Amino acid sequence: MATSPEQATPPWWRPLWDLVIEVWVGSLLFAIIFAPAVGLDLAVKWLKTSSDVSEVLATLLTWTKYSIAVLDALLYVIFMLNMAWRFVNQLRWGKHDHL
Repeated sequence: MATSPEQATPPWWRPLWDLVIEVWVGSLLFAIIFAPAVGLDLAVKWLKTSSDVSEVLATLLTWTKYSIAVLDALLYVIFMLNMAWRFVNQLRWGKHDHL
């Protein structure tokens, strides 16, 4: 008797393929979210050197840059840990659930 598509086991490389795709997507999202922090860094440097900007504004923009960078890094690490956990579970128990 033939097995239905729901009962068929995915190929051995499927969890690895999912892991690679998720690493690429997560890294791309990290870069997109991190871009404003880089832009703020360049803007603060330009404001400090080219115009007479208030120190309060420069400090506020600097702390905003740090907040974006730290938050983005934390979310990236959480995403990678979650992805690693799912990958290990797929290998260990053969569960091949997809988002």
